[in-house]
Amino acid sequence: MPVYPGAPQKSTGPRTQEGKARSARNALKHGLASISPHAFLAVEDKSAFERLLHGYMRTYQPNHADEVDLLTDAVYCKWRQQRIWNVETQLI
Repeated sequence: MPVYPGAPQKSTGPRTQEGKARSARNALKHGLASISPHAFLAVEDKSAFERLLHGYMRTYQPNHADEVDLLTDAVYCKWRQQRIWNVETQLI
């Protein structure tokens, strides 16, 4: 294939540590469009979610399975809200 004068060169990839770090996160998904109702990202600490959930369970002491389900969903919504704030912060 002929090379024309002034033709753009192929990218050699990031060269700085900052660029390499940014490039390493290219495939990281934010999880905001996850189909699974309670999906966790590989970078998230599931035990932190469990601690948060147990704290809410101790505080509100649900008595029925429906109450447990509702409280679990509410805590997961709180977890996702924090994830959204983290994504927004990274975009700013």
